[in-house]
Amino acid sequence: MGSGAFSVTSGCTINGDLFASSVITIQSGSVTGNVHSDGEDDDKDHPGVSSVTVSDDSEVDGDVHSSGSVKIHGKIGGDVVAGPNKVHSDISSGASVGGSVITAGTVTAAAGAVKGTITTNQNGVVNPAIPVVPGWVDFAFNASDWKTSAGVNYTVLTLGTCTTNNLTTALNTVQNSLTPIILDTRSCGAVTDLRNRNLSLKSDTVIVANGLNLGSSQVTSSNTTTKKLWLVVPDAVNDSLPTCGAGSSVTVGNGFVVNQSVNALIYSPCAIVNSGDTWQGQMYASSITNTSTFTLNYVPIGLPNVNLSTGLTATLPGTGTLGDRTSLRNLSVG
Repeated sequence: MGSGAFSVTSGCTINGDLFASSVITIQSGSVTGNVHSDGEDDDKDHPGVSSVTVSDDSEVDGDVHSSGSVKIHGKIGGDVVAGPNKVHSDISSGASVGGSVITAGTVTAAAGAVKGTITTNQNGVVNPAIPVVPGWVDFAFNASDWKTSAGVNYTVLTLGTCTTNNLTTALNTVQNSLTPIILDTRSCGAVTDLRNRNLSLKSDTVIVANGLNLGSSQVTSSNTTTKKLWLVVPDAVNDSLPTCGAGSSVTVGNGFVVNQSVNALIYSPCAIVNSGDTWQGQMYASSITNTSTFTLNYVPIGLPNVNLSTGLTATLPGTGTLGDRTSLRNLSVG
C-alpha cells in the first residue's frame, strides 16, 4: 500500500511481505513474510490505533517493523522493531514473539511471550523502508496503442447495439480470433454484464467497457500457449486522478476464475469489489475491496506506452521542425 492503511480479515493469507504507509491491522489472517508499517499512532485517519495490530488467531511468520507502537495478541515468528517514535507497545498473554523486541519507547510484555531479549528506549531505530508507489496513471483507451510484437495493430470489433444476442455473437468472434483482437462494449452503457460467460481464448484479447460485472465464469487458453487478457475501463480525464463515469462500477463476483493459462489485467478508475474470485495477473484500480475470500496470483502485465512501476507514460518522438532564426551574419572568405 503506497498510501493508506491495510486490514487483513476473514482468514485471508498474504504470501510474501506486507508494506503500508499507514496503520496495519491483522484481525484474522496471516502474513508469510515480514510486515512493515510507517504509520503513526496519531494518524489523523486512525487516531489511537497502533501502527501494527496482530489480533488473536493471527500470525506473521517473519518480522514486524513499525514506526509507532505495536499491539501483539497473535503469533510473530521473528523480531519486533518499533520506532523511532517513542511510544508504548503491548504484547499480551497468549501472544508469542519468536525473536527479540527492540523499541525506541517502552513495552509491556506478558511473561514468556517473548522468546528473545527485550530492549527499550533504544536510540538509532529508523523508520521502516516503504517502497515508493507512483500516483494514479490516467489511461484513455486508444486502439492504435495496441500492437503485436511485430508492430501489427490489433483487430478492432466495436459492438453496435448492445443486446444479449449481439454481445454473445461478439464474444464468440473474440474467443475464436486467431489474431489479437479488441472488443469495445461501451455501447452497453455504464456497466457491461459479462457474468456466466466463459471465454476460451485463441489469442491475446482486450475488452473495453464503461464498467464491468464479472462472475460465475472461467477464462482459459484454448491451447497450451499462455494468453493475455486486458479488461479496460478507460480514464479519459488527464488529471492524474481516477475518474469513474456516472453510474459505472466494477464487480468481480463469486466464481469468476482467470485460469493459470491466462494472464489478465483489469484497469479501472472505478473501485473494484471482489467476492470469491480467483485472478491470475494484475489489478489496477482507484481502490479494491474484498468482501470474501479472494485469490490473486500476481503476474506483471502492464499497459501499452505506460510504465505502471513509475507512473510515467511513454514520450513518443514527434516530427522535427526549424525554430525561429536567432542570428544573421555575413561572412567574407578571401
